[in-house]
Amino acid sequence: MQFGGRYRFGAARQAVWAALNDAAILKAVIPGCEAIAWTGPATLELRIKVNFGLVHPVFADWN
Repeated sequence: MQFGGRYRFGAARQAVWAALNDAAILKAVIPGCEAIAWTGPATLELRIKVNFGLVHPVFADWN
């Protein structure tokens, strides 16, 4: 999964980078995120539940 775009934050660069690499913060801000964990220095595994009306699929990249 890749995210892209440009955003301007009113915080120090190191604070923003630390937040973007904190699994607890990512879980709190990603809609439908049920689980997220670092599995390596540059890899995350996650499970996201999506609401499509009557259908509620769960997408996972989890072993």
